[in-house]
Amino acid sequence: MPSEYEKASDRDRALMEAFLLYEAAMSPHGFPWREVLDENADGHYTVAPQVDYAQMAVEQWQEENPKPPPGTRLFVEDERKTKRPDMPTQ
Repeated sequence: MPSEYEKASDRDRALMEAFLLYEAAMSPHGFPWREVLDENADGHYTVAPQVDYAQMAVEQWQEENPKPPPGTRLFVEDERKTKRPDMPTQ
């Protein structure tokens, strides 16, 4: 059975490959590896802590539910936004 990659146009395959190369070139913090591994970069990066409120909600749920049923996946919802009609409700 052909994969989605094989069904894609030449242009789309080239875009997919370019994106894979781009992702491979980036560190987890969003800077290119060539920059963060350069010895001249020492001391030029700082940390700007910010609260990720979605992650906070996940961590709070995990504390309140230490043993969820097997296979439980956590999906964070923003209550400020209207739910899409195609999304299941609980």
